[in-house]
Amino acid sequence: MQLRNTAAKRTSGHGVGGVDGQGMSLTYADAHRELAEELDEQLRAAVRRDGIDPQRDTGQVHLLARRLVADHDQRSLTGIVRPVAEPEAMVEELPSTRVR
Repeated sequence: MQLRNTAAKRTSGHGVGGVDGQGMSLTYADAHRELAEELDEQLRAAVRRDGIDPQRDTGQVHLLARRLVADHDQRSLTGIVRPVAEPEAMVEELPSTRVR
């Protein structure tokens, strides 16, 4: 996952963006949104791979989402990826787990 420049700049006591107005910031909301997007992409790929009908098999989609989030959270213990603050809440936030 790449960090990216955002409109909100980091402050270092010298106003917005530090001394030169240049800075990089990844707010909690940005990081959370990026993680949700990444996990949702993985979930969609797994649903396609496993041939699950997300409209009909919502329970299967939720189960798969829980597994993906749990696996990601386990990998976070190694420091490779960011941890999930609230795994069950993350599962519910994934767009692919919502019934359409």
